[in-house]
Parts: sequence; structure tokens; C-alpha cells
Amino acid sequence: MKRVLIVDDIDENRYLLNSLMKSHDWEVEEASNGSDALEKAKKSPPSLVISDLLMPVMDGYTLLREWKEDEKLQNIPFVVYTATYTEPKDRQLAMELGADDFLIKPMDPKEFMVRVDKIIGRALTKKTKRTKETIEEQKDHFKMYSEVLVQKLEKKINELQEANKNFEEEIEKRKNTEEALRKSMEKLSNMTESAVNALAYASELRDQYTAGHQKNVMKLATAIAKKMKLDEEHISALKLAAIVHDVGKIIVPAEILNKPGQLNTIEISFIRQHPVAGRDIFKQFDIDFPISEIIYQHHERLNGSGYPEGIKGDEIMLEAKILAVSDVVEAMSSHRPYRPAPGIKAALEEIEKNSGTLYDPEVVKICLQLFREEEFSFDE
Repeated sequence: MKRVLIVDDIDENRYLLNSLMKSHDWEVEEASNGSDALEKAKKSPPSLVISDLLMPVMDGYTLLREWKEDEKLQNIPFVVYTATYTEPKDRQLAMELGADDFLIKPMDPKEFMVRVDKIIGRALTKKTKRTKETIEEQKDHFKMYSEVLVQKLEKKINELQEANKNFEEEIEKRKNTEEALRKSMEKLSNMTESAVNALAYASELRDQYTAGHQKNVMKLATAIAKKMKLDEEHISALKLAAIVHDVGKIIVPAEILNKPGQLNTIEISFIRQHPVAGRDIFKQFDIDFPISEIIYQHHERLNGSGYPEGIKGDEIMLEAKILAVSDVVEAMSSHRPYRPAPGIKAALEEIEKNSGTLYDPEVVKICLQLFREEEFSFDE
């Protein structure tokens, strides 16, 4: 029996597609994000996949790229079905990555099934062999379209603000129960997380030397916060801030970010504006906890020698102090275009030497304990 894998983070969208496909004698499996879909497909490959683009954990573009790079899955037809990415450039990117069709929500059910039948018909005779050269070209396309992704995310942020503004009115109008309220809040949180993760991904595409840096910083910052017994709300806020703490580097020219050798005064001033840009981006999010301020303060230092404002001591948020230590340790353990990696030993010596001067002593104490006593390590 023909089997389709439907990938969408919205329950209602999956339900509608599920009903339509079953009415045409398809067996249906569902996934709420790209990572879940990839795991299910590798265990039991479907006959067809129909996927949304903007999703948490792993978006549709990333799923499509990994799908077409997998020898077991690459010949299975992949259909993009989206309501957010609808411009010609979005379609072009999807087709260049290997999508078999690009459909815009909502579509007439009869027309939708005609397109599906055509795709399945072509798939019976199509044999796709992807080379390493093609895969490298696809990676280049991802970099080319990073700016497009950022623009789409700004639009999504505006939609989130509008949804949040009308939230209470919508709840009263529909007379929702407490369970419905919980689900609505969870949905809004997932949409926010999706936008944050996509922003982090887009910013790392512009700077090859910091790819993975923000994830490692988030891992260490979270571990420190848990050891310091911060509550879940503060830990969640810190995690979000950490994964995008360098998003403001989007405003910095790529030639400065990737310049080998020492930066001049003008270039340094560009770099030092990235916390300001990061704060301004995240002011667009209607979030209770001041994530934008954590991002803004993560280069401030205890003695006032940091930037952009030179605040000191208790003027700096605890979350920003944790992020500062995590950022320094990870950065010194990694290669940069202007220097080789000093290594983790040198990084720990740096924060230990400047504990109480540049860095919060309690945060430093916990960080050293994690590495020296509990065998904490960064992801490769």
C-alpha cells in the first residue's frame, strides 16, 4: 500500500492532509518537525513525503537537504507544501535542493491529488544520483539565500506579535478551557522557538568560523545555570539568549567577520555594535523575560571595561554574566580567522585569572568545577 509521511508542526494542517490522503487509499504517517520526520523515514521509508517549511527543531529546507543527501531516501519524492515561503525565490531554493514539487497552501483537494499522482508517476521512472559536487552547490545556495531567510523571519516575528496582541480576546471569544489555553501558549512558544533557531542558523551561515559556537555556548551556559539552581523560567530565557547571542553580527560585513589578522579601529567598532543590533532584533519578540537585555549585556565586564555601555557589578544581569563566561571559554577553545585556538586549558586559566575582575566569581567557580571535576565537554 502507498504510504505518505506528512511533516507539519500545526496539528490542524496534519489532520486535513491526513484525511485527504486516506480518502485516496494512502496509508499515513505524521511528524511534527524535520528531525522527527527524518528519524521515522530512516526506520521505514515512505512512498512520498509532504513537508511544511517553517518548523521548530529542524525546518523544511534543512529536512529537504538531508533527505536528498541520504542514499536510502533521495529517490523518494519530496513535496513542499507551504503557506509562509511563497515567493519565487523560495520555490527556486526548494527546487534547487531537489524538491519534486512546490505547492502553496491552501490548495483545492482535487488539484492537490492530481499533482500528487503526477509526482508519483514521474517517480516510477526517475533514478536520481547525487554527486559530491552537487551537494557542495546546494550548500552554496543555502548561504546565498540566508538573507532571504532573515527577511522571512522578520515577517514571521510580526505575525507572532499580532497573534500575541489578540490572544486574550481570542480566548474569550472561543470560550476555551484551561487545556485549550495551555495548548495555545505552547503553540506560540514553539513558533517563537522556531523563529529563534532559524535566526541562529541564518547568522551562522554568514560566518563559517562560528558555526556551532552558539550551540556550544548554550550548552555550557545551561549547565552553569542549573548548577547555580536558577529556576526553569530563567534557564529557558538564558538558553534562548545563548543560541542567538551573536545574531547581531548579521549587520557586520562578512569580510570583517572572516578577516585573517588583526582588526583596525573601524572594524572593531563594527564588531562592537553586534550586541546593540541583537537587542534591537529581539525587541521585536513579545516575550515576558528580557532576552534582548541578556544579549545586549553579554560583552559587559564586572569592572566596567566591557561594551557597549561599560556597566559593571550588579548592573549586569546574572544571565548575562553566565553568558559572558560561557562565550569566552568556548571562543578561546575554537579556531578564529585571526588566531589559532588557544585551547580549553588556556580558556579556563583566563577566567580563573580574571575572576572577580572581569568575570563573576561564582559563575567562574561553577564553570571550572564543570570542566575539572565533572568532565564537561563541548560538542565537536
